[in-house]
Amino acid sequence: MASPESASAKTKTSLTKNASVNVSVFFASVMASTVVVLTALTIRDYFFFIPFEYGINFVSILGAFTLLGWITLTVGPPVITYFAARSSWNSLKVWLLIVTASIWTISTTIIKIYGLAALDEWWGAYLGKYPIMLFIEWILPIAYVVYAWRIRRDITNPQS
Repeated sequence: MASPESASAKTKTSLTKNASVNVSVFFASVMASTVVVLTALTIRDYFFFIPFEYGINFVSILGAFTLLGWITLTVGPPVITYFAARSSWNSLKVWLLIVTASIWTISTTIIKIYGLAALDEWWGAYLGKYPIMLFIEWILPIAYVVYAWRIRRDITNPQS
């Protein structure tokens, strides 16, 4: 008779090899990207701007990273999870997911810190006006990073 531990070990599947989980994550990332795009189309002034319109300085460089960040947050995860669903996860895909999900949050955080430190201004008032931005700026990127770390754990410690 098999022990309960061995039976549960046999029924467990890792995230890296479970095709239905990978396909579900792909579709979830497409839906999340759709939310980001629809929000960008709703709040155009915040998302669509020319970062170097007033010259090259620290804020314009951060603005360029922010612009790059929301675009990579929109495009990167669906593309990465699509290829993972078609084949499998590897370290490169995990790190690409972490980077594409993090650029937006890191750049907007640095901009807010700069606004407070250098100009004594809070550049985060939009978070109260548009609560969906909390999802786009924090919850979604953190969810992608947590998922990527779980995948990384499965890659580095595969179940027997």
